Amino acid sequence: MSQFQIKKVQESCPEKAYLYGLRVLGRREYSESELRKKMKLKGFEKDHIDSSINQLAEKNFINLDRYTEYKIRSLIQKSYSISMIQSTLENEDIKVDQEFIESIFEREGVSETDLIYKILMRKKPDHSWLQPKDDRVYKLKQKAMVSAQQKGHNYRKVQEVLSAILHHLDDSQI
Repeated sequence: MSQFQIKKVQESCPEKAYLYGLRVLGRREYSESELRKKMKLKGFEKDHIDSSINQLAEKNFINLDRYTEYKIRSLIQKSYSISMIQSTLENEDIKVDQEFIESIFEREGVSETDLIYKILMRKKPDHSWLQPKDDRVYKLKQKAMVSAQQKGHNYRKVQEVLSAILHHLDDSQI
């Protein structure tokens, strides 16, 4: 243990751990496990972490439902698919059914198609990469497709959105 870490542990007390938890939760929602990790990295003792987590949970500063909704909205902003959101939450030991995630999509006024479109347009918002010109354009299309798939979107659905964009461009150029 380094000298710096020893100093932090020596300064650990339940009140400081609780106040640190409040300050961190004041910035954004955290799950209990995330907050525990942050507090441990900060050098608080396990007993101090446990007591402060219990107090924060009793006072509803840590709330799994609120955190889950926050996390889903955050992943929607990053253009994750419903299945990828569900998988990400499961990796955090949070079980959520697909209908719940879909209800948040609906409340946010967004669909997976919107997210795919957003991903594709991030690559080149002026649509110039959609026009067949040379090999460089093909590579940009491939990068856009891979980007959408990395966010959990189905290849076929991404192709459909891309085809719809191309069809719309063809119609508007006539």
